[in-house]
Amino acid sequence: MESKLITIWLDLNIFHYANEWTTRNRYLTKAWKLFDNADKCIDYITSRLEDKFYLIISGVFVDYLIPLIYELEQIKKIYAHGSSIHIQDVGKLYFSYNHNDLITIDELINSSQNNSLSLSIFSNNQEKSIRNLTTSGNALFIWYQLLIDVLIRIPSSTESAKSDLIAITRKCYEGNESEQEKINEFDTCYESTKAVFWYTRNCFLFRLLNQAFRTEDIDNIFKFRFFIVDLYQQLLTLYTAQRFPSSLTVYRGQSLGLIELEYLKENIGQLISMNTFLSTTTDKEVASIFAGDGTNRPVYERSVLFEMTIDTTRCHKSKPFADVSKHSYMKDENEILLSMGTIFRIVSVDIENNVWIVKLIFTEQEDKRLIELIDYQKMILREKETVVVLGRILQDMGEMEKAKRYYNLILESSVEDSVEVSSIYNNLGAMAKDESKYEEALNAYEKSMNINKKILSEIHPHTAMSYNNIAGIYAHMGQTKKAIGDDEKALIFYEKSLEICNQSLPENHSQTATVLSKIGGLYYNRSNWSTAIKYLEKALEINKKILPKGHPDLIIGYSNLASSYSHLGKDDLAIDMFENALSSTPMSESKSFHVAHTYNNCGAVYFNQGNYEKALEKFTKAYEMALQLSSFERSYLSMYHHNLEETKRKLQKVTIKPSSSE
Repeated sequence: MESKLITIWLDLNIFHYANEWTTRNRYLTKAWKLFDNADKCIDYITSRLEDKFYLIISGVFVDYLIPLIYELEQIKKIYAHGSSIHIQDVGKLYFSYNHNDLITIDELINSSQNNSLSLSIFSNNQEKSIRNLTTSGNALFIWYQLLIDVLIRIPSSTESAKSDLIAITRKCYEGNESEQEKINEFDTCYESTKAVFWYTRNCFLFRLLNQAFRTEDIDNIFKFRFFIVDLYQQLLTLYTAQRFPSSLTVYRGQSLGLIELEYLKENIGQLISMNTFLSTTTDKEVASIFAGDGTNRPVYERSVLFEMTIDTTRCHKSKPFADVSKHSYMKDENEILLSMGTIFRIVSVDIENNVWIVKLIFTEQEDKRLIELIDYQKMILREKETVVVLGRILQDMGEMEKAKRYYNLILESSVEDSVEVSSIYNNLGAMAKDESKYEEALNAYEKSMNINKKILSEIHPHTAMSYNNIAGIYAHMGQTKKAIGDDEKALIFYEKSLEICNQSLPENHSQTATVLSKIGGLYYNRSNWSTAIKYLEKALEINKKILPKGHPDLIIGYSNLASSYSHLGKDDLAIDMFENALSSTPMSESKSFHVAHTYNNCGAVYFNQGNYEKALEKFTKAYEMALQLSSFERSYLSMYHHNLEETKRKLQKVTIKPSSSE
């Protein structure tokens, strides 16, 4: 999952203070994490190993807590009110100030909101294949690359979307007469050709939209959808009509938080995506004024000048930019507006005369990994369920609540049944299943199936998959409740799914193999080994014809079949299959749960044969591999360890010979 920059405030009276600040800043509770309990605060930090933190500590927690946590790598800066202790490692992790006036916290809040950039880093890690992008830290990068394309395709009423936006802006600026007047003006005068004008105006619209991007606020990004699309379309129109020199250098000056500056310094050479529409200028002096000279800055900010070089001959209209000087609210800044999702490479981050110079170069097609990324996007956008893609990526990122919220927003805006709506219910069902909410999952899967029957057909492959998913729920319910009735229902739905697959799909199709494997698994759980083998063999035969050697589904297929043969006492055949599966495992899959489990099950067969040396070899592999997996996948770790230790004891008994008297 993408690394996030999170600000935490720990204070015994935090929720008393928060009421006041929330009145002034409606986004405080979304952008920050507030704690009045030190243990809960530390638990939160240590549970999020991928993230980086600002930590504000005030009140009674300061002196005793800082020595305990200041060396945690996730914590980039600590701001403490009233500290009487001294930490040597000031530059890396700790800065102390002794202001009793909590206006300083207000300044930090304002800095985090107004002086930060919404950006994602694309890590060029050659060990990750492109198909694993959405399970790596690059997922958020992809999400923002797809956002515009998806928002354009979401059906919506502009007036309805505008009303939603007006409602939230009025609430956020309740009591602020100046902003309320601008909201009234927007309500009565806005038109799509004025999108650039409103975005470049320093008012509620710019602030709230960029706050939504920074906090990945699905609700508010969705409420802004009509304006985002209007702004993009106006930018595209201007880009198409304008001409630029082959090389264009633009600048952006601003103050930037220390943690974000460090983030840029740590990723020199990597790709960076701006996750918002970015205002720049061709006038370096104007940008320098906005950056400041580096003096009189708060301790948590730095003056930064971005220098961006664009090879205009290599640009693509999917990420347009344009000279908006004639359309901007400010007419005299030589303003170039860049589309959200514009990609740069970080060339250098250096300090000159107290100002940090961040040099970026526009990149489009020269990076192999970026080419793979763009091809990956095109493949996704060829799918009919385009609007579902963002939700699926959120799922892959582990952001389940955001995914659910996104799906529900799409459902609320959908006026009729469609393939997209069916897919959404299918994905909601999958998430409910993962949370063991089987009744909820069953309800969602049934809605998906009924839509498929209605708009496709009873024998369509999507309908077959719905039957398969419903069968899976009944199978889980049968296992957890030991309910024979649910188990029988599962078999009925699996067989119906298989019947449709055989009628509607070509021979040797992956979906058919999946259903056969599921039926085999159901008989396996019933200890009906012979019938399980019949279905598992059919599934494996199909997969051997359509999948490349070493594919995870092949490894799992061999392993499941081997376990079935082992239960029938055919250990030699089982071992051959286990070894076949393990020998074909590619390096990219060598550290996964199913491979670890295959080593363990193979070891168990050797153990039963009395071949303890081979059993020890396999159990050791399984245990060592499990140690490197995530906590969820390590649920079998204790079993692997037990098997390993038991085998060692068996070997000791075998090797120790009884002593004899002379």
